[in-house]
Amino acid sequence: MPDADLNALTHLSNVLVTSHQGFFTQEAMEQIARTTLNNLTYLEQEHLPADCVVVG
Repeated sequence: MPDADLNALTHLSNVLVTSHQGFFTQEAMEQIARTTLNNLTYLEQEHLPADCVVVG
């Protein structure tokens, strides 16, 4: 969203802007922890994680 649009929205009295918290569920946090540990294990074994993005 362009800054000008966001600025216009935030100055309306009937608009409330909140952050997205959809990731903050028990299931999501467990999956984040599982993925992080798996990625660290792969790296420890000198392999790239399956979902790794290599740039360059």
